[in-house]
Amino acid sequence: MEPISRTFLIQNPSVSNKSISIHTLIYKAHDIVPPNSARAPPTIIFLHYWGGSASTFSDIPPLFQAAWRDKVRTTHPTMISVSFRGWGLSSRAVPDVPQAYSVSPLAEDVLALLDQFQAEQLLPLASDGMGEFVLCGHSMGGKVALEVAALLSDARSNRPLRLQIGRAHV
Repeated sequence: MEPISRTFLIQNPSVSNKSISIHTLIYKAHDIVPPNSARAPPTIIFLHYWGGSASTFSDIPPLFQAAWRDKVRTTHPTMISVSFRGWGLSSRAVPDVPQAYSVSPLAEDVLALLDQFQAEQLLPLASDGMGEFVLCGHSMGGKVALEVAALLSDARSNRPLRLQIGRAHV
């Protein structure tokens, strides 16, 4: 399973009024959802640790695809691995100050990406029209995932997104 390397331009007004590029690796589900299946599974979005990049999780999608196919026997989910600003092939923050790399600005970047993923139909829609996804974060990526969940659960959030919450057993 070869990923599609894709860069998204996002703007994060809490940090700067200039756009930055965020690099992603997209492992797209190419299988057709079987007719007896209700819908495609949620998209899995991987968020790396401090010092990582989108390629941090490159071994996971092929393994996951095989396990998914063997156990669930339906289409596997689309998986997207993100390089945070300043890591991997993503551009640095503008201005390039330490605060721009803290959890809150990174979570805002992920929200901007989610809006673009939704617009490009990279998130499957539930019957209520909400895009569904699972955030999988390691270390700093886990903190960012928690902040994204908090922002999405805020009563003022009007994003048509549904985050699946769970925990991994390792």
